[in-house]
Amino acid sequence: MTDTWFSDHPEIMKYVLEHERKIEHMAKPSTQEKAIEHYTELQRRVQVGAYLELQLDGSYPEDDGSAEAAVLESLDNLESWARKQELQFVWNLSSKAWSLVKIVYGPEPESEAN
Repeated sequence: MTDTWFSDHPEIMKYVLEHERKIEHMAKPSTQEKAIEHYTELQRRVQVGAYLELQLDGSYPEDDGSAEAAVLESLDNLESWARKQELQFVWNLSSKAWSLVKIVYGPEPESEAN
């Protein structure tokens, strides 16, 4: 992703500049609506390739101050935040939007009686 691409999309550039380095805020959203908003933006960045891949050892890329460096870690942080509340992000095909839904656990497997 280049600065030129962002300059051709001023509304996205404005959002990125306002939010790109607010990792703590992104990792600990105060409301579910904010979490969904941040998650949606981060997923959009992944879809357009505006992120840095994980290192070969599976670690996050070095934080070079760019918005791209924090995308995957921020997604993981949001997903972890949601799991702690027994929620998960789900893509709704009909509304074409992310939402947070309660995690539904299946029934416990029945043990065989001997």
